[in-house]
Amino acid sequence: LYRRMEKELLGDVAELWLYGNRPDVAYETVLKRWKELDKKFGRRAGFEKEKTVLDAISYEAAVAFRRCYSAVWSTWILPSLQSHPVHNLSRHSYRFLEFWHLQIAVVDRDHPETPDFPFHGEFLRAGRLCGTLP
Repeated sequence: LYRRMEKELLGDVAELWLYGNRPDVAYETVLKRWKELDKKFGRRAGFEKEKTVLDAISYEAAVAFRRCYSAVWSTWILPSLQSHPVHNLSRHSYRFLEFWHLQIAVVDRDHPETPDFPFHGEFLRAGRLCGTLP
């Protein structure tokens, strides 16, 4: 069921994005398909397995976004902030921001092509919580 719904949602989207050079069309395609699946299963009684699959896909999308966010911070934003004299980041500020946007990847020697992310992007959610503390 998961693979079927994943294919129904994402199907040919990678080709549009990567090879067709049409990220705008890929985005609109996924958005349209997601709305159709949500309308079909999301608000109806029953379809518990389908709803669980949609929840899983939604969670995986959020994790993927957080991984990308972390990668951009660690490979582009932080080095740019550090090298720009206007920001004048202290060593402590740099380390704090590095930790704040951390996403650890654990690579298994037997399967280096599929790293494991023990926090699954959840650590990045802590930032929102800290803004609400008294």
